[in-house]
Amino acid sequence: MTILTGEAGTGKTTVLRAAMQRQPPSGHCVHLQNPALTRPEFIEMLAARFDLSERARKSKTAFLLELEALLRQRSAAGQITVMNCRRGATLPFGLLEEIRLLANIETNDQKPLLVILAGQPELAERLDDPSMSQLKQRIALWCDLRPMTFRETATYVLVRIRAAGRCCTVVHD
Repeated sequence: MTILTGEAGTGKTTVLRAAMQRQPPSGHCVHLQNPALTRPEFIEMLAARFDLSERARKSKTAFLLELEALLRQRSAAGQITVMNCRRGATLPFGLLEEIRLLANIETNDQKPLLVILAGQPELAERLDDPSMSQLKQRIALWCDLRPMTFRETATYVLVRIRAAGRCCTVVHD
């Protein structure tokens, strides 16, 4: 599981999009952008995003059986499956627990579902809640984006202008 935090406007969405664009052709990515769901709605949304059956959209048991079979099939074929959950700071504790349980699915040698939780710094506070200790144990990578400094911003703008085929010089104070 990977956690990506940062204040609004620090580039979380940009980082996630860039990472997904660099994913190999054999990769599959499911994006969840609306955390305001009940547990049954969450299961229904995931079943739809993973293109599972109508039955899986209505039954958590069917959902789990189909998802595990799909993940094992993809894993055996050397394919990567990523679940990207944005606005993680506003996910209810119940959905965070559901995500933890999904991240527990495993084959003989690996976890076939990679989970990315992205959100504002409040996500870190939510994960510090004692009820989230098991989820926190699953975190392999935690990235915290910070705003760029003036110099970093100027360099970024210069590189982008040059990439667009223009020439310019930045004067530093």
